[in-house]
Amino acid sequence: MADGVVSSSPPSGATAGPGQFSLTTGRALRVSMVDGSGGDVSPSAPLPVTAGAILNPSSNFTRPNDTTQYASGDLVANSTSAGSVTPLSWANAARTSAGSLYVRRVRLFKSGTGITDAYFRVHFYASSPAGIANGDNAAWSTNLAGYCGAVDVIMSYQFVDGAGGLGFPVTGSEIDIRLASGTTIYALLEARNVYVPGASEVFTCIPEIVQY
Repeated sequence: MADGVVSSSPPSGATAGPGQFSLTTGRALRVSMVDGSGGDVSPSAPLPVTAGAILNPSSNFTRPNDTTQYASGDLVANSTSAGSVTPLSWANAARTSAGSLYVRRVRLFKSGTGITDAYFRVHFYASSPAGIANGDNAAWSTNLAGYCGAVDVIMSYQFVDGAGGLGFPVTGSEIDIRLASGTTIYALLEARNVYVPGASEVFTCIPEIVQY
């Protein structure tokens, strides 16, 4: 039988019941998975099933100690120097090295309580963003390599000690990320309005990740 193909006919020595095989004594069902794994399946050694885990990891950065207004399209980052920008990152986002995952939505928070014009776009990458052309408060600009998609968040919730919002992918119901190596994903934050920040505001990003 070809990899990844399930037959509705029982193997020799097995009888089929509704949705199952009943194996006779001394017989085993051999399963071959598309990733090359597999083996004999029996009542004492059932087929392992790994369900997709849902994670909510957190990553944050502190923006510079100024209150310079952002224009729509500006990068919001930890440094005004392009060479010192550290992207948001989440280790172990994928279940295995070179694994795959979905980002379904994002929670974004900041330490400042102001919500006027607090509209942001979170850009996701499968590798650390290359070619970051500018630092904080200049145009968001990177290489295309590793880019996966974006989530827009309007911070409409004002708290005593900060503000936040929940956003969904700009296109489609989720962002599909397939890593070439490792388990870490990355992101950069872009202002999407003329936002006036607080000095040294801390931004915290929590993506909802589904591993598969």
